[in-house]
Order: sequence, then structure tokens, then C-alpha cells
Amino acid sequence: LSNLLYLDLSWNILTASNLNWLSGLSSLKYLSLNYVNLSQATTDWLQTVNLLPSLLELHLFECGLHYLPQSFPSVNFTSLSVLDLSHNDFNSSSIPQWVFNFTSLTKLGLRHCNLKGSIPKIAKGNICNLRNLDLSENYNLSGEITEFFQALSECSNSSLEELKLGDNKLIGNIPHSLGNLKRLRE
Repeated sequence: LSNLLYLDLSWNILTASNLNWLSGLSSLKYLSLNYVNLSQATTDWLQTVNLLPSLLELHLFECGLHYLPQSFPSVNFTSLSVLDLSHNDFNSSSIPQWVFNFTSLTKLGLRHCNLKGSIPKIAKGNICNLRNLDLSENYNLSGEITEFFQALSECSNSSLEELKLGDNKLIGNIPHSLGNLKRLRE
């Protein structure tokens, strides 16, 4: 299936013990495995997905994933625009820095993932293409929020439309520059 572009196996009663079977799908642009039970998948699930260089969208909503690597040395899917890992229990991991290194991301979903600690420092310009960012319902995501808002306000052409940070333990002042996000609706 090396010419397959789109694969959606979501909303079924499926289980996969690993994702090694993806390695032959080298042209894949869209992968949705929402609700597929991946709780038996080893810690190398991300490295396997990283072998898909053409991937634009990755949807792994509520898959029973428990491991979110904190470091990721070589990112192969540089054109990834959608990454949704929401509703996975990442065993109280912190948000890894690498999730904010995809400058092409338009949607990042890490809602209800049992994440803790602070939002990592974001390099200038790395999140300027984001339209939807959901970090809500992690309950133990904490720390100062000023640097995060600073990174958002540095995008002169910010396309952010939805920002969800509710049900966390974030602290700090909301800067006036948040008002510069002209496209923000929610």
C-alpha cells in the first residue's frame, strides 16, 4: 500500500499492539486512529509514525497511549499541520519541547492528557501558524503563563482562532498584547 494517501480506522473496536505496520505506507498524508486501542503499543510509537515523511495530519484521540517521549532527536514529518493526541493518559508527563517545533502546525490537541509542569519555552515564530491550540483539562499543567502569551503576541500575522487553557493550574498576568490576536474567536 505504498501509494495509500488517506487512512481512517477511527471509531471501531480495534486494537494494535504496535504501529510497525505503518512503515510500508510511505505516501500517507492523513492518519486517523481515534479510539483504536494502542495501550499495548511500545514506547516507540512516535518513532514509527515519524517514518511517514508526507504525513500532514495525525489523529490519535483516546487511544490509550501512556508514553509521550520528552526528547525527540530527529523530526521527519516537518509538514505536519494537525497533531491531536487528546484524551491519552501520558502518566503525568510534561509537555515536551518538540511539540512546539513543528512550524507548520495549525492544530495541536493535548486536551485531557494528564500533563503536568509548565508549558515549555517556545522559540519565536514557532507557533505563528497555529489556528487551534487545546491544552485544557490537564489539571496539573501549572506555572507562569506570561512567556507563553509573549510567544503568542510575537506573531504579527497570528492565525490563532481557538485557545483552550481551561482546567489547569496556570498562573501569571494576562498581558494586554493578548488583545492583538485579532482572529481569536474562542
